[in-house]
Amino acid sequence: MNEEQKQLKKKIMKRVFRSWFLRSTLPLIVFELVVIFFAVFFAAKVVFVGAVVNNALIAAFGNPFALLTYFWNAFWNTSITTQGLIILLLVTFLYLLRQINKIILSYILTNRDINNNL
Repeated sequence: MNEEQKQLKKKIMKRVFRSWFLRSTLPLIVFELVVIFFAVFFAAKVVFVGAVVNNALIAAFGNPFALLTYFWNAFWNTSITTQGLIILLLVTFLYLLRQINKIILSYILTNRDINNNL
């Protein structure tokens, strides 16, 4: 393979990766961000965030391990709606992190394969 063919192959592979990203991954990330936005929006209406943060800071300054206890007790002493929103938010956020990790790894591996001339 001459240098011109290698460059053409790299260019094609980059376009394939870009197309895959725009068609399969980007819509999922946008959807997840919208779900997180609405979950935070509704959670802010249900939970007085300022009081939670203030109490969490007080607990953290007294004893850092008390912060975990505070969050645990705060979660179990809220309404079922708030608990559901918190769980939805956490699951969506973890899924978003998984997707971002998948994108980064795929990009790194694709670049490695392109640079190693498959």
